[in-house]
Amino acid sequence: MKFKTPIITLTSVAALTISSQAATIFSEDFTGDSATNLQGTTTTEGGLTWNADALFKANGSYNGAGNADKSGYINLGAGPTINTTYTLTTSMTTVGDLQWFFGLADSAADTSLRVQDGNVDNAVLLMYRGVGSSDGVRLDFVDSKSQNASVIAQSNGHPANTLSMVVTSNNLTDASIEMFKDGASLGTVNRDITGYQYFVLGAEAGSGSGQINSISLTAVPEPSSTALLGLSGLSLILRRKK
Repeated sequence: MKFKTPIITLTSVAALTISSQAATIFSEDFTGDSATNLQGTTTTEGGLTWNADALFKANGSYNGAGNADKSGYINLGAGPTINTTYTLTTSMTTVGDLQWFFGLADSAADTSLRVQDGNVDNAVLLMYRGVGSSDGVRLDFVDSKSQNASVIAQSNGHPANTLSMVVTSNNLTDASIEMFKDGASLGTVNRDITGYQYFVLGAEAGSGSGQINSISLTAVPEPSSTALLGLSGLSLILRRKK
């Protein structure tokens, strides 16, 4: 009588346990108070230090009365690495006559200036605009301190509770950047993100004020080629016995 006995051979048991998990680079939930400046405080997660104009408060509020255009930044300590997916998410509840900018840049911001033009060298920025009938959301680039607006745009974009960008760095000089509004994709563009080691925040105000609820930046490394090869070594051998 002949029968088949299945024998499972594991080339690498460790390969079975490999998974890609999101690591939080920083998150901020703005639990401070309106009397405390954001400047010098540390992020809720990640322990990174805020550098920001005094109009930005620890509770996430900003009062831009008098056409005050200011900015802030966090030094992340290192730029993006290859084969990693980064997700930057921002949440807001109120916006008056004000534009918010959130993004990644290759230089620190001068906090006394607006971030999107004449300040940081190069950047990719999420923009939330609350200025009357011209409200909306955008993804902007900054090239050599000059704003390249509306790379991706949606007019009349309110209400928007969250804006996010997902940056996939399979090639740092041609990374994929997808923009989302309240979880819905608005489009994808490509960008050189080499050396983008700063998170930047900006506000361009008419007579308005705004409120940020939260900001987070996470990173998920792709499975390594070595791990994938290890998984390919999992084989099912059928051996005939008499």
